[in-house]
Amino acid sequence: MSNTTITSLAILKVNWDKFRKDYIENFVPFVSYIIKVSDEKSISIDSIQKSMEATFGLKIPQNSIKFILNRVAKYGYIKKEYGFYIPVREKLNNIEPLANRNEVIRKHNALIGKLINFCNAEFNVQVQHKS
Repeated sequence: MSNTTITSLAILKVNWDKFRKDYIENFVPFVSYIIKVSDEKSISIDSIQKSMEATFGLKIPQNSIKFILNRVAKYGYIKKEYGFYIPVREKLNNIEPLANRNEVIRKHNALIGKLINFCNAEFNVQVQHKS
């Protein structure tokens, strides 16, 4: 499992612990982020699926992405036209969907650092971490 995937799973866990809404809601920040940073005029389910895997290391089925996109549309970040999803840039520019991402990455790296120090001290094993 890659560091990207582990970090993404940690963000999902933080979102669940913090908001406790529902499973679909946990993925809204990820999809909103992908749409926000995209310069495409329209977004397809397929493009979201590929971006989720490339950006976050998460393999999400297309039917699940459709549910997530419906939730994103409910918030007004996209509108659906002819089977494509059109970003509403005015709304997207006013949100920071993964504001907790940097904090999660920092905590993840700190935890790995502590584990490496423990392994080095207790077992005399020299472990290096590539962040």
